[in-house]
Amino acid sequence: MNVSQLTAVVVCVLIGNLWGGWGASPSCAQEGLAQKVQDGSGRREPHVQQKAVEIYAGLYLLGSLAKNRNLTVGGEALPQTTVSDHAGGGIKAGIFPAFTNYVVGIQAEMFGLGSEIAAPQSVGSGGIQSGRGTLLAWNTLVSLIVRYPGEQFQPYIGAGAGWSSSLLVGTDLMKGTTTQSGIARDMSFAYQYFTGLRANLTERVFVFGEYKFFGSRFNWSGSLHPSLDFRTHIVALGAGLSF
Repeated sequence: MNVSQLTAVVVCVLIGNLWGGWGASPSCAQEGLAQKVQDGSGRREPHVQQKAVEIYAGLYLLGSLAKNRNLTVGGEALPQTTVSDHAGGGIKAGIFPAFTNYVVGIQAEMFGLGSEIAAPQSVGSGGIQSGRGTLLAWNTLVSLIVRYPGEQFQPYIGAGAGWSSSLLVGTDLMKGTTTQSGIARDMSFAYQYFTGLRANLTERVFVFGEYKFFGSRFNWSGSLHPSLDFRTHIVALGAGLSF
C-alpha cells in the first residue's frame, strides 16, 4: 500500500469514528480495512495449512478362501490334499506424503490366518502315505499403495512382500514306515497384491473393504520335511484413524 492510499484509509477511519454515534461509517473506510488484511497482490492469505504427510492406522477381520494345493511329505506330493477356508485378523499402518499429492504411499501390516490341511491315504513310492495338520501363520509385509485421493471415497491398489512365520500343529504325517507328529515350524518369504475401497466417515475416522491374494511356500521342519505351496484369496473388512 503506497503513502496516498494509507493516508486515505486513515482519514476514512477517523471520519467513521466521528460518524459512529449515528451507527454509520463511510464505505471507503470499510474498503480500506478490508484491503489491509490482503497481501501485496490483493489476494487473501490461506488460513488452512496442508499436512506434510498423512499417517493412518487400522484394524481388520479377514476371511481366507484357500486354494487346494498338494501337501508334500518326504519329497512326494500327496494327491487330493484339501486346504480349508478359515478366518483371521490383522493390523496395518501407513503414510501418504504430500509431495505425491497423497496418491502414492507405503504401508506395513501384520495379519494372522489358519487352515486345516488334510491328505487322505494314497500309495506312493515309499508305500502308504497320508498327512494332516493345522496351519497357523503370522505374516508381516510392507506394501506400495496407489490410490485416488477422493474427498469421501478412495479406491486403491497395492502390492507387497515380507515374511511368514508359520506352524503346522497337530501334525500326523506318514510315508511308509516313517511318521512325524507334533509341531513343525518355518519362516518363509511371502507376497501379496490387493485392491480395496476406503470410505471417510469423518476427517479422521474411516472404514475399508479389501480383497487380496496372498502366497507363501512353507517348508516345515521334521523328519518328513512337509511343505505346502500356500495360496489364498482374502476378504478383509476394517476401520481406522487418519492423523
